[in-house]
Amino acid sequence: MTTLSRRSLSSLVEEDSPEVLRTALRDAFAAIQAQSLRITRAAELTLGLSGVLSPAAILDMLRQRLKWTIEFQYAILCHRRGDGSWQLNPIGGGDASRPALNPQGLLAATLRHGQPSIHKGAHLEGLEGSARSLMLIPLHAEGEVIGALACAHQAHVFDQDDLRIAAMVGLQLGSILRNAYNLETLRSLNERLDRANTDQVALLRNILPARVADELIAEGRSQPIFFEQATVLFTDFVGFTATSADCDPQTLVQSLDHMFSRFDLIIERNGIEKLKTIGDAYMAVGGVPERSSTHAEDTVQAALEIIDCVREEQLLGPVDRLTWDVRVGVHTGPLVAGVIGKRKFAFDVWGDTVNVASRLEEHGVNSRINISAETYAQVRHRFRCQSRGPIAVKGKGGIEMFLVEGPLDRLTTGS
Repeated sequence: MTTLSRRSLSSLVEEDSPEVLRTALRDAFAAIQAQSLRITRAAELTLGLSGVLSPAAILDMLRQRLKWTIEFQYAILCHRRGDGSWQLNPIGGGDASRPALNPQGLLAATLRHGQPSIHKGAHLEGLEGSARSLMLIPLHAEGEVIGALACAHQAHVFDQDDLRIAAMVGLQLGSILRNAYNLETLRSLNERLDRANTDQVALLRNILPARVADELIAEGRSQPIFFEQATVLFTDFVGFTATSADCDPQTLVQSLDHMFSRFDLIIERNGIEKLKTIGDAYMAVGGVPERSSTHAEDTVQAALEIIDCVREEQLLGPVDRLTWDVRVGVHTGPLVAGVIGKRKFAFDVWGDTVNVASRLEEHGVNSRINISAETYAQVRHRFRCQSRGPIAVKGKGGIEMFLVEGPLDRLTTGS
């Protein structure tokens, strides 16, 4: 108590003058009240800070309320960054810019020894000249010094009462800052995890059909599904093997990528599902995994657009890419669809329908779409087709085949 320190308690008791005694007691009581108010404000400040969840908000509150508790003209908060370096943030008076820590200064010494201290005529980072009085309070958390609070004044001289009040604030501030930084780190990790999960979901949906990807994400696995009716499409570039033998790899891959990227857009536009590419072969399926009553029509329409796309590329004749003729085979029938693989997922279809579609492509005609009787039965109301009759296929006997000539409305209009 500042007032009582000027006169010992025993001398007051022995004082003969009641008036002198009353005055001394009044002064002592006023000093106790003032100190009690400062303690209350310090408690209110730390209580308010404990409810703040970010380092930036803590700095804002210190700027607004620290002067209620500690009298200063300039103050700075030093705290450790995530990379281990020290960051200095002015929280009152002086230059608002962030000064750099002087490794030889009193603030750095406080960070090393971790003891509160008062100094006269000392320098503090961010303050021009020397401060008449400087008070330094280390901030402890979990057994280590994580920062320091420094207050400077040119008129007021800090005393032990100021040091005790500031130490009270510093005792809580260290833990509050550590919790805020831990929470900020946790939020950052959660945001990164959310971004990673979003990217993973997007990648999975790019590799697999959305419905299958969602099932894998939700349940960790995807059950195979039997489809009574679906339509499988195969394409193959004519003369690819001979061309690739005399072509540099970069041009070959760029040409395939360009063509297959155009095929991808056509497949997506017609609501069917790309399955995979195998060398120069391209495979897609209609009616899987989302069942559709128009899967055969949608697949044949996509096949027509693929033929048009290849013709367009041939007419453009780009000098930096290769072009080929294409054969397309389409067949409709039952199949099983599902996901294979544990780490590298692949959505695929199985069944004799797939084998027949592949044979139709092999026995097709350049720049034409070769379909089976099963597909023809489902698309003849929309597309005009030319019968090829039964064609012998190894292991299958004779398969009746048709060549798609185009949409009925287009052919009718042109006749």
